[in-house]
Amino acid sequence: MGLSEEHKEWLADLYESWGLDKVRRELDRSERNRFAPPEVTAFARAWVGARETAIRRKENFSAALAIVFGSLIGASLGLVI
Repeated sequence: MGLSEEHKEWLADLYESWGLDKVRRELDRSERNRFAPPEVTAFARAWVGARETAIRRKENFSAALAIVFGSLIGASLGLVI
């Protein structure tokens, strides 16, 4: 039995309100995984994976911007000096 789109939206809203750390902790608790339906656990793992990927992309983008702007500022200072 799969999760309906309505159930997935409800779970996503719940996980957003809990935050990434709490969802991770709940997944790590082995006794919780025993009682949760496999579809819910799989959805939670996918949700965590998607959030972690989004965070990594944001961090990588920020690092790339810092390098570009740092290079531009360094080049500008080199022209001024």
